[in-house]
Amino acid sequence: MGWVPSRVNAYETRWAGPKCVEKLVEVDELDGLVFTSTAEVEGLLKSLSEYGLDWEGVRKRWPGLVVAAHGPVTASGAER
Repeated sequence: MGWVPSRVNAYETRWAGPKCVEKLVEVDELDGLVFTSTAEVEGLLKSLSEYGLDWEGVRKRWPGLVVAAHGPVTASGAER
């Protein structure tokens, strides 16, 4: 695909507040979500709760949703 990876020395994942899922909860169809850190999973769940949703509600709303995690540490954190 012509992608060229670039090394980044560090990054910080911070919760962007409850409005960060506003666009997500408005969509009718969602094919997949990809997480690169457990903090992203935690932030999503925290934001969803602001809209009265939890993970079970996400699975019911988008039953075919594919969820992926970047690496085994993130996958383990996402499962918890």
